[in-house]
Amino acid sequence: MRLIQGGPAGDMRLAVLDIGSNTAHLVVVDGNGKGTFTEVGRKKEILRLADAAFATMSLPDDTADRLVSTIKRMRAFADQQGADQLLAFATSAIREATNGLDVLARVRDEAGVPVRVLPGFEEARLTYLAARTWTMFSARRLLVLDIGGGSLEVAAGDEERPQITESLPLGATRLTRRFITSDPPDPDELAALRVHVLSLLGPLAERVRASEWDVVCATSKTFRTLGKVAEALDDIPSPSASLGFAGIDGRTAPVLDGEAVNLLAGRLATTTEKQRGRIKGFNRLRAANVVAGSQVAALAMQAFGLKRLVLAPWALREGLILEELRAHAGTPPSAADHRRRGAVIDFTRRYAWDEAHCRHVAGLALSLFDQTTHLHGLDAGDRELLDYAALLHDVGWSVAQSGRHKHSLYIIRNAEIAGFSRHELLVMGNVARYHRRGLPAEHHSDYTLLDERDRRRVRRLGALLRVADGLDQDHFQVVEAVSVHERNGGIDLRLEARDEPRLSLWASERNADLFEAEFGLPLHPVAASVA
Repeated sequence: MRLIQGGPAGDMRLAVLDIGSNTAHLVVVDGNGKGTFTEVGRKKEILRLADAAFATMSLPDDTADRLVSTIKRMRAFADQQGADQLLAFATSAIREATNGLDVLARVRDEAGVPVRVLPGFEEARLTYLAARTWTMFSARRLLVLDIGGGSLEVAAGDEERPQITESLPLGATRLTRRFITSDPPDPDELAALRVHVLSLLGPLAERVRASEWDVVCATSKTFRTLGKVAEALDDIPSPSASLGFAGIDGRTAPVLDGEAVNLLAGRLATTTEKQRGRIKGFNRLRAANVVAGSQVAALAMQAFGLKRLVLAPWALREGLILEELRAHAGTPPSAADHRRRGAVIDFTRRYAWDEAHCRHVAGLALSLFDQTTHLHGLDAGDRELLDYAALLHDVGWSVAQSGRHKHSLYIIRNAEIAGFSRHELLVMGNVARYHRRGLPAEHHSDYTLLDERDRRRVRRLGALLRVADGLDQDHFQVVEAVSVHERNGGIDLRLEARDEPRLSLWASERNADLFEAEFGLPLHPVAASVA
């Protein structure tokens, strides 16, 4: 079995391990080569990483020991199921622990499993992908809420890629540890919790309320638990099956009414943990954290103006599975991709932008990408991001010529461009940043925000953009085409030019430093012909 932090998967059996704040959950699926899957196995174990992570911001040795042992068992289960690949990822508890990376190094060394740490906005984006796919893309405008142990993810949009991807530190376990010390909860504790939740929801609520949503999906165990409790209590409106939503996997998800969520939040706040544990639908862990979780659910629905929620069964794990399978299947770009390129060009026109230069550099960069696939091993989605980064790479000129590559990074990563997630903008910004001057380094703060997989993407895409920009150093589009030829342990880059390309030869050779460092091959630009 091959162990990956994120790589291609398709006609194979894929195991995905979700290391959450409270549980480790493994799902094994068969990919069919068309970007969809069938589940064949599942295993879950209680971890309770959040007990330590959110209290001390560190994972003690006994917790790390338990994590290593759990992942060893998960790997053994994946082997028993015949998995070809194992993809492991971690969320907020490990992400925020000061020793989280050290613990994951132990996991890698002792359990033999590398673990990818997902940023919060990636959690939101992948959860949205899962919900949109499960609804079979039938909702023109989709809003997704997910309350985990450490965070609340909110994602929304009208296409496959969300326009809103937010992760707020409003997880049920986190808030329980911070605010609730009494059993039953003290009214003052609950009041402080509500004030805190509303203070974080407020800025996002304006953006969410600005649109009407065709479907609102709740994807987390917190919401599904509230649905089960509503069914168990006679005086709480039960989730409606008649209004349910039929998904791609044949299951019909019930709809939970906002009134029921409000009533449950009030009722649960007056009960002890022992009393909650006797209600059908609760296990011990959920009984401990559901008061805070129900408060977040009720307040989010109120703040966002939501009347009902579809209790969708697919969430983060399924989103990650879908992305891996689709990357391997080579799913072709949709109409959304063409609209995204238009959105990028519209955005660049707000700035002092040499459109002819940037379009030409984008074309040269894509040509280099297509001719070096055996070197970089990247996919169609990466090619798309290279195109956009090339179009955007010089927007920093509008701030100043000096340090313009850094200004471009700042503008891109903080931009609001329709159809792009915060994560995509961060990757594109880093690619644009490295089109000139310094190479990627550990002390570059925006580069270190990325995990190792994304850093590799940035280095390789940045290497291609850097050479392409050198090919049009004078902004006169003298070099019309390039061809890549491997020879004598290096690469000849032959320039087809309409005039003597002296500056292009010099600049592209100067800009080959990142290419040579990343691919381990010297690059030799040569003039093929002069018109």
